[in-house]
This record gives sequence, C-alpha cells and structure tokens, in this order.
Amino acid sequence: SPHGKNGNKLIMDSSLTLPVMTRKNQTRRAMRLLFCRGSTLPLCFLSSLQRPWSRPLSAGRLIDAMPASVLKTQFSRSSGPGGQNVNKVNTKAEVRVDLAAAVESGWLSPEIAERLEAAERGRVTRTRELVLTAQTSRSQRANRDECFEKLATILEAAREAPQVRKVRTGISKNTKLKRKEQKRFRSAVKANRRPVNKDDW
Repeated sequence: SPHGKNGNKLIMDSSLTLPVMTRKNQTRRAMRLLFCRGSTLPLCFLSSLQRPWSRPLSAGRLIDAMPASVLKTQFSRSSGPGGQNVNKVNTKAEVRVDLAAAVESGWLSPEIAERLEAAERGRVTRTRELVLTAQTSRSQRANRDECFEKLATILEAAREAPQVRKVRTGISKNTKLKRKEQKRFRSAVKANRRPVNKDDW
C-alpha cells in the first residue's frame, strides 16, 4: 500500500486521500509530548507505552521494575559550547528519584536505599532525592537516556551487599609456637658460636 510522509499509511479513495497515523507514529508523538514538558511521568501513559528507561535485553535490572511515581524528569538550558542553539533549546536532562517513596512502594529495600545514599552522597539531596544530570548531547532524548543508564549502573552497584571481610585480631596459637621454636633454635646456634675454654678440654 502507498505511504505518505513519515511512514503514514494513506487510504486511497475516489474522492480524497487522508493520512492515517500508524501505532508507531502515535507512540512517538505521545512520547515527544510526554518528555518535552518536563513534568512527572503519569502512569496512564506508561501503562500503554514502553518505559523509556527499559531496554529489551536488560531483564533482571532494578531499573526495569521502577514505578513512575518515584521518578521526575525535567529539562533546562545546557552549558558549554553549542552556538545559538544553547540559548534556545532546553537539552540538559535532569532525572530525580525519590528514595523515600521508592522504599514505601516496595521497589527498593531500606538496605539498598541506605547503601545508595552512602555511595552517592554528592547526588542525594536533603529530601532524599537522587539527582542525575546529563548535557553531553544536544538532544533531549540522548541526555535523558544517558541519565537512565547512569541510574541503572548506580542501582546495580547498590544492589549487591558488600562482602564482610575478616579482621585480623592477633597472632594464632600455631604461629606463637612456631615463633618460640625458631627462637630456641637461634639461641642454640648462638651458644655454639661462643669461644671455647681451654679448661673444657
């Protein structure tokens, strides 16, 4: 069947031709409206659309089960070189994760949240929000995806409990016995090195 601009299907009629939005284009349009406004992600959109932080080959990650109620995404002006585009377009992405809400919802355990706060002290605010930013690209989508990749890495690092290492408390009994035997042996060697007395002959 013939296609119009941007892959829209065309209905051929004797009187007129009307473009019909495909499901793929509808999804792209909804996602564009959703993330360009810089508001909190509503659950009604995420129930029908694929979550932007989810990847098909990333099964088992914590970020794949993240509820939208703990996430906030917004955009602002980027810094650095970029010409006049920097002063016109909000391409810097900022992702905020409410750790308190994440624990209350059951998505994160208190232990994981505590390890995450301890490891990312410079990124956690007083209100227990983890803030991640990205502005390397001049695209909102690319910077937003970079924030989600950072978040996925941080979550997986905090997910693993640190190994409990054994602390040395002192010298063992076997080591003490070996040390005494060595001292006796060295004492006997030094005793044999003394000058010989003629009266002993």
